[in-house]
Amino acid sequence: MPSPTAGTPTARAAGKPTSTRLHAALAKVEQLRGVSYELRDSGKHEIGVIAEEVGKVVPEVVSYEKNGADAQGVDYGRLTALLIEATTAVCADRTPHTASEDNPSHSQGWRTKWLRGSHGEGGGDGGSAVVARKGRGHVA
Repeated sequence: MPSPTAGTPTARAAGKPTSTRLHAALAKVEQLRGVSYELRDSGKHEIGVIAEEVGKVVPEVVSYEKNGADAQGVDYGRLTALLIEATTAVCADRTPHTASEDNPSHSQGWRTKWLRGSHGEGGGDGGSAVVARKGRGHVA
């Protein structure tokens, strides 16, 4: 029986003698676009990214045909590392706007707007928002 992680890139530090943080992650993510589409064969509705577009920005996460030119697909698991770094960059940029012990309501700013979908770009479902308070996420 194959391992449930067969073919999965290792996450252990032992397998990575040299590792560095991803640079310009936010700039790269800003070049990507999420799309919704219907699968040609089944008509099933899906969401994702376009492999050819991602390959121009982050070729490391795209698999190609043997000819090396035609994109086959995107490894979403590996794309997650870029998304984590981009999110970290956004959060670091917004640090002055987070709640303090004296003013927890201040955390109702950009994070709440984003999570509630009032930033003008979709995102959020208009429902509850997660608010950072004392280092833990709470539903507001």
